[in-house]
Order: sequence, then C-alpha cells, then structure tokens
Amino acid sequence: MTDVFLAEDDKYLIELRELAPAGFVVALNVNWSGPQILHSEFDPQWRKEYEDKNYFILDPVFYWTITNRGGIRWSEIKLPDVAKVAHKASEYGMKYGAVFSVRESRNRSFLTAARPDREFTEPEMDRLNTIFQHCISTLLPTPNLTDKELDTVRSIQSGKTTSEAASDLGISENDVKSALESAMKKLDVKNRPQLIATLVARGLV
Repeated sequence: MTDVFLAEDDKYLIELRELAPAGFVVALNVNWSGPQILHSEFDPQWRKEYEDKNYFILDPVFYWTITNRGGIRWSEIKLPDVAKVAHKASEYGMKYGAVFSVRESRNRSFLTAARPDREFTEPEMDRLNTIFQHCISTLLPTPNLTDKELDTVRSIQSGKTTSEAASDLGISENDVKSALESAMKKLDVKNRPQLIATLVARGLV
C-alpha cells in the first residue's frame, strides 16, 4: 500500500473536501491483500474505532462496494446494519453519505464521502463520481495499450459492429478482433463491455 494521493493544491482534492466536510475515504485497487492506495480524511478516532472493532465486516457501505458498481447514497443501501455502524458513524458527524465503486479485473476501487447536515444532491453525486474517476485515472498505473488497440475500443464503444469498426479503421475484421483480445488480455477482463467500462474508468476512452 502507498500513501501517494492528490497534491494539496489539486483542484479535485479541494472540491472533494468542500463536498464532504465530514470526511471521505478513497481506496484504489483493493484485493485480498488490501488496497494499493488508501487515503482517509475521516475523523482519526472513528478510523481507530472502525479498525479496532472490525466494523468493515458488517458495514453495509463497505459490503455494498464488494457486490456493486456505480454510486449510491448511504440511505439508499438496503442491507442489514446489525452492528449499527451507521448510527456510530453519525456520532462523528457522518450522518449522510455516498459511495462509489468500480471493479477492474479482480480488483475494485471505491470512494465514500460524508456530510453532517444533509443528503448529497444529484449534481453533487455527479461531481463526486467525476472526482472518483479522476483519482483512478491519475493515481493508478495506465495499461500499456497501443494506439491501434485504443482506437479499436473507441470504435466499438461508439456502437459500431466488428465489420463497421474494421471499415472505419481501415483494417480487417480479424485485426479488430485481435486488437480487442490483446487489450482484454492486458487488462485481464473477459469481454468487450468489461473492457470498455475499465478504460472509461481510467479516462482512456
């Protein structure tokens, strides 16, 4: 795990702190051994209690990131909270929150942010997601894809069939299939939708 994160003067970090005055956590490339990058600005006492009491095992917000993609407000998560994690978090000013999750191959990344006063609005949810995608594209290693592979993915992403993409790029259909298969292998994904979603999350297409 590394402590590398956005610079103090990064406009996205400044905006994130404004959007989430009760704090936030960004965890990138999380696997069985933990996150590659972890940055938390939640109350230090809450972080200690959360870790000491292993709340993550029963935390509905954390569990949601394991089983879902996209974004949601904490209040919209319909999972049992047997340990009353939400109530205990509210004692530290984290009464309202949102969480965003992305899965890439076997790893996942998530952002969870909190406010003490009200729910996040729809525009704020959009901005949080934009900042989350910025963290992913800025802080995680960029896959070593060729221009041909990226151009092929962009053509397929636009809705073109294999035949149409081949015509659009001036290559054969076999070349289109080969470029997509090579890109999927590099990113360790199984199909075209996963490939496109991963590259969109990285800001590469």
